[in-house]
Amino acid sequence: MTTPRVTADAALPHPRSAAGDHTPSRPALAVATGPAPVTAAVPRLPVGPSRHHPGSGAATVPEPVRLAELHSFEVLDTPAEDDFDLLVRLAAHVCDAPIALISLVDTHRVWFKARVGLDLCESDRAGSFCDDALSRRELLVVPDAAADPRFAHGAFVSGRPGVRSYAGAPLVTPSGAVLGTLCVLDVRPRDLTPLQRTQLTGLAGQVVAQLLLRRQAGRLQAETTAHEAAEEALRANERLLRGVLSHPDAIVFAKDLEGRYLLCNTAGHQLFGVPDGSLIGRTDDEVLDTASASVLRRGDDQVLRHGARVSATESFVQTGGIRRDYQTTKFPLHDQHGAVYAIAGISTDITAQLGTERALRQSETRWRQLFDASPVGVGLIDEHGRWIAVNPALCTLLGRPAADVVEHPADDVVHPGDSFDVAAISALIAGATGGAPYSELRFRLPDGEYRWVGTTLAHTQGPDGQRWTVAHLQDITERVAAERSAREAQADLTAVVEVVRRVQAAADAHRIVIEACVELAGADTVSLLEPAPGGGSLQVTAASRVGRRGQLIPLRVRDAGLHGLDPRAAAFLSGESVLTKQRLPHTPGLPATAPGAGLMVPIRSHTGVSAVLAVEWAAPGPGPDDRRAQVVTMLAAQAGSVLSQRSLLTELETLAHTDALTGLPNRRSWELRLRSLLTTVPAGRGLVVALIDFDHFKHYNDSRGHAAGDVLLSGFARQARAQLKADDMLARWGGEEFALSLVDCGEADAEAVLERVRTAVPDGRTCSIGYRMVGPGDRPEDLMAGADLALYRAKNTGRDRVCRDPGAAGG
Repeated sequence: MTTPRVTADAALPHPRSAAGDHTPSRPALAVATGPAPVTAAVPRLPVGPSRHHPGSGAATVPEPVRLAELHSFEVLDTPAEDDFDLLVRLAAHVCDAPIALISLVDTHRVWFKARVGLDLCESDRAGSFCDDALSRRELLVVPDAAADPRFAHGAFVSGRPGVRSYAGAPLVTPSGAVLGTLCVLDVRPRDLTPLQRTQLTGLAGQVVAQLLLRRQAGRLQAETTAHEAAEEALRANERLLRGVLSHPDAIVFAKDLEGRYLLCNTAGHQLFGVPDGSLIGRTDDEVLDTASASVLRRGDDQVLRHGARVSATESFVQTGGIRRDYQTTKFPLHDQHGAVYAIAGISTDITAQLGTERALRQSETRWRQLFDASPVGVGLIDEHGRWIAVNPALCTLLGRPAADVVEHPADDVVHPGDSFDVAAISALIAGATGGAPYSELRFRLPDGEYRWVGTTLAHTQGPDGQRWTVAHLQDITERVAAERSAREAQADLTAVVEVVRRVQAAADAHRIVIEACVELAGADTVSLLEPAPGGGSLQVTAASRVGRRGQLIPLRVRDAGLHGLDPRAAAFLSGESVLTKQRLPHTPGLPATAPGAGLMVPIRSHTGVSAVLAVEWAAPGPGPDDRRAQVVTMLAAQAGSVLSQRSLLTELETLAHTDALTGLPNRRSWELRLRSLLTTVPAGRGLVVALIDFDHFKHYNDSRGHAAGDVLLSGFARQARAQLKADDMLARWGGEEFALSLVDCGEADAEAVLERVRTAVPDGRTCSIGYRMVGPGDRPEDLMAGADLALYRAKNTGRDRVCRDPGAAGG
């Protein structure tokens, strides 16, 4: 045993005391003078000389086996127990030693199950007395450890507590494994008497006996616990079985080989109309009529004949004359030798289910008759968009046999401009209000011709909860043609109203134009091209056909002018429509020389040509005077103001600053313009502000009517504006009054310009004008007040004349 881990000032207990308790110098316990008795379960250990050498005695147990045996006792690191504490006190007493230990040698440590005279719980195994004692099955006595070369240099001997003598009896199990020792230690050299050796060895046997009893008690406890758990599991299984057997919807039974019931749950007794438990020991013949019992017996015989599970539907008349149908599964029960000793089974009442299935089959037959005989095309579409059922009328409409339609996508025979896939169908149904949605689509016949079909859709549930669609289809080609003819007389108005309505609804202007061209002009492909960033090319920003969007058309002007350019670029650069007799280049799926026609129409906004509308038809295409070409031209003209939000906002802002009658800037615009001129026009550049007022305009309005007055005002605005430069501003000040600013205009020029404006009043009418030359420091209100004063002078001096403000600069 190595030196215990103690503090430097730890003192060794008194040689005759245990754990600090005062004990007389000679123990008062009676000790037998003969060998100590041991239990029958513990072998009597031999007592040899005190200086046996290692290796003597029987062969040692391998260390892994020894450790496994030690751990099987589950004693390591357990609390103190009175039985073991009593044995170490006896050992200390009979050997007259201050220290006594029950030491158990683990893998790397020596753990003390009981101890007297030492406060440690364990110590290192390496170099310990107990580790050396493992190699023998006899008492190890070291009378003077300081003189023994095996232990003289150990810290436990050379240091504190200064152990000088050691005696350890091995703890040997019946299997021969040495678990440790019952040992005594002293701080003085000494030897044990033969009686002490015998008694110490006997006490070691008692330690082993206690360990064996302890382990056996633990195993008995574990077995008791396991037995209780097994009994509880059995009770749980019994409860489970009773719960299963009491299920009211299923009959559970077992019969012996003679057909007598060994087991039957409550549902079975209820079926036969007998008290619970009364079926046991009886056969089906005793409780059922002969025919019903025969039905059940045939199933039993089949199980016995084949020795395997059998499932079948059994029908019989129960008590009261009611026929019931049961789905029954029967199977054999085998004993430990594999022989069949009984039959068991489970039956479920399926009477209602079979009735429902029969009704469903009848309903399906009636539905099929209506489906096939319907004059309207009817089809069923699955959740993947495929036809799964079609009636003869639908096959006739599509011009195809059912084999060429069923399991094919419904969208396969629809015009490219229409859509009949799952997403389109779901969107139509979701957007419908007040019933099933109705739509009109073009379906392609095998010869390539398209027929208009009116389609009514409704979702229905598939057998596994899938979302299927029922479609009713009728050929409406003639009706559509008639309606189209009736609409052609109003096509232009319809297009304008549609464009305006969609713009007001914040719809996509690009899409508006595309859809209108497809619908009203019957186009096959429509593209909208706008200048790409950088201005060097046109880019397709919207198209009716996948693959066109994003296409770039260069805007290169060659020496020969527009000759040889892409017709879309030519239309944009020239501002003139271009009609071609072939398809446009880069049409997806078609060569550039494919038959057809194309019309490129420039779209104009207030800044000029802002886009090009490119429309294509399959041959034959329209001529220049064809209505289709006129519709496209009209749509392009209407689209100019709505293709971009920026242009729309600009126009709205312009309307806010423009007089609606004359088209001139209004009073608000005039005030903003005048303030701007006063801050931006340098002094000396010449700036004139004038006010114009019609003479006797009220009399003209009263005699001719306000409409005539409006015409007079509009005509004057148009003719007067023609007399002015681009930098000059003519605005409607209010009523029949106008305000005018002349930039870069001296006094002599001002008189001449204003005279021309005075004579611009239509219909022989006249006006009076007052003006003021802008001087340094003039404010807007000063200028307007001066011009108004000069106008007042013109009115008072005979009207129809131009007067200058006398207070103006230079006057």
